[in-house]
Amino acid sequence: MIAAGDDPNIKAVILVMPFISGAIDASMYPEGAMKKAWDERRARVEASGKKEGDESEEEASGPRNGTLLHGPFAYRFIVGARKLSDAAGTPWENKLTVESLYRVSKVEPRDHIKKIAPRPLLYVAASEDPLSGPFDEQKKVFESALGNNKEIVRLEGEHINHYFEDFREVHRGLICRPSG
Repeated sequence: MIAAGDDPNIKAVILVMPFISGAIDASMYPEGAMKKAWDERRARVEASGKKEGDESEEEASGPRNGTLLHGPFAYRFIVGARKLSDAAGTPWENKLTVESLYRVSKVEPRDHIKKIAPRPLLYVAASEDPLSGPFDEQKKVFESALGNNKEIVRLEGEHINHYFEDFREVHRGLICRPSG
């Protein structure tokens, strides 16, 4: 969204379940997680062994227990990403850096959507999406885009499904449909 708003050489924009707000993401972190993470980072050079994501479906369905990426949605994303990584022969570790989380919490891509017009915009969002933000928030961001050359598509189901289960079919239908 940032590049699309800032680069005049981009001729059309398709946003698929975009990251819209670091503030929204940070509001979903467990209470005190950022302070705790920075305090722990200062106190150690090597990882303390604390988990950053659920390691089983059972853990994902249970209490958060301070796990940063928690719940069925996050677990399915991690499992799907690991499968793609393994298939590509690239190493995968379920770890996030504290600095990454801090930086993400300070970024507001939604502030750039107004600059996309007059270029065409196709905005794709999932009906259930704790990773990119609730659909109502996605819709507000879409509605703040200027101009009439824009369309929002709501994909039913989870954010994750659209990446790992039926990605090609869903997106082929969006991209290859007749215009007008």
